[in-house]
Amino acid sequence: MLTVSLAFHLLLSLGSPPPVSTGYQLGQTSNLSSIRDIIYDPAGRPFNGTITIEPQKFDHPAPPILVIPVNDGLLSITVVSTAPDSTNASYSVTYSAATYGERWVETWRVPQSNHLSLKDVRVAEPNSNTVSPAANETRNADRDVALPVPIADIAGLSAALNSISASLTSIMNSATSLNTTVGALGTLQVSRGETPSGLVNGTNAVFTVANTPIAGTFSLSVNGIKLKVNIDYSLAGNTATLTVADIPQAGDRLLADYQFSVATSAKADIRSVTLPIPITGVAGLSSALNQISTNLGSLGQELTSINAAVAAIPCRKTIVGETPGGLLNGVNTGFTLSDNTAVSSTIALFDNGMRLTPNLDYTVNQTLITFLSASIPQSGDILSVDYCALQ
Repeated sequence: MLTVSLAFHLLLSLGSPPPVSTGYQLGQTSNLSSIRDIIYDPAGRPFNGTITIEPQKFDHPAPPILVIPVNDGLLSITVVSTAPDSTNASYSVTYSAATYGERWVETWRVPQSNHLSLKDVRVAEPNSNTVSPAANETRNADRDVALPVPIADIAGLSAALNSISASLTSIMNSATSLNTTVGALGTLQVSRGETPSGLVNGTNAVFTVANTPIAGTFSLSVNGIKLKVNIDYSLAGNTATLTVADIPQAGDRLLADYQFSVATSAKADIRSVTLPIPITGVAGLSSALNQISTNLGSLGQELTSINAAVAAIPCRKTIVGETPGGLLNGVNTGFTLSDNTAVSSTIALFDNGMRLTPNLDYTVNQTLITFLSASIPQSGDILSVDYCALQ
């Protein structure tokens, strides 16, 4: 579940009030008090409108008149305390509802404190010509507005953030899965027709290839005849050791086919989304959600990049020793591969263990192998093909 710390502060629009006298400058924090509460209208609804706070009977030059916009009943203000002044100093506070036209006036006396609620400052009910919320409304009990405001107190926010969190989790899981695929497949490379290093002199039996083959992908042929692993030769790491009977003679030609792993830069760099996403206030919530949207868009681009990297990998699956489909009757020239994603450039074709030459003995069109007339396989021949596929 997405956890977000919501630090909520209402910005006060003070308009252009008269200058504050030097006796009550807001910079003199020892005279300031904070009031935080939820205001309700006479019907018990959270108040929407403005409150006008006008100083009364201050001995020193009075603080400015404040006109405070209030939304959803949430009040968070700082005013000059009446405590340092005479006992007659107070504020006349006029509430003007924006929608229903209610209007009422009450008196505040504000002690010095960092955290007051309305019940701590109210000293008089509205006059007889106004509506009295205290007398007429059915309302929740007075309670302080604790900052930061819990997500549960913002209607619909928890559900919205949970939905976004689920989307982020889903897309991150997809990115992780694809990243794993790229990490596993993007390192695979193919070597076809490599000449192993080693003396071909009739006595040397040990030959090495440039890379360590992946198990089950190595194939070795001498003069086009495919040798059998663990019968004609053994393989340890990147070294093949031939049996005495199969040691190549001077002039023989050795060819190796195999698949190997290398480091790759194809894997995309997935940028992480750090949760929880901090929100410094309601005013910043929109920006935070916009940032989440941007992160989702960025992750989408990363997935596209990963998909492109996966698509560029030439060999995701190795097929060794497959028998192509087709009639062996000395007449049929067409034989098919079982995997329709075969990569034609990786095909190695053998007839009775003899490696055939592409474009001389046969041609390839997608999954169709077509033998040229001089190389058509006869009844009883054994065809074998090695190749890479994309799926």
